[in-house]
Amino acid sequence: MIEQAYRELSTRDLLALCIWRESDNQTYDAMTGVGYVIDNRVKDSGWWGDSIQAVVLHPWQFSSFNHNDPDSRRWPQDEEPKWLDACKIADDILSGASTDPTYGATSYYDVSIQPPVWTESMEFTVQLDKIRFYRKPEKPLGISA
Repeated sequence: MIEQAYRELSTRDLLALCIWRESDNQTYDAMTGVGYVIDNRVKDSGWWGDSIQAVVLHPWQFSSFNHNDPDSRRWPQDEEPKWLDACKIADDILSGASTDPTYGATSYYDVSIQPPVWTESMEFTVQLDKIRFYRKPEKPLGISA
């Protein structure tokens, strides 16, 4: 993939690029989880946005897209195995050919860092490789919004 403006990328390529940048040092399952966090944010359509582009490019949401992050300058080689994995994962998410291994997670962090403060208000769903996934807490039964 050649370096280009993010807004020029197709939905699939932007999704794959985010998956690759955020988790190319993880297992396929963890990479899939990262892809589903993006998809779940689109479905939630809260402040993140209502499209892959809006969610991925929302400021300060995915560190590999922050201007000051070294990963923001990384671009995959076309035949790189982890890039091909990211493309397959993106294709499967967009086509509905896979299922969400995160149980609806909208956030995650890598266990190589201290748990972010936001984890205290979120519900842990699963750990895939070195990534812990979280979602908004479920409301107790009988409680209305």
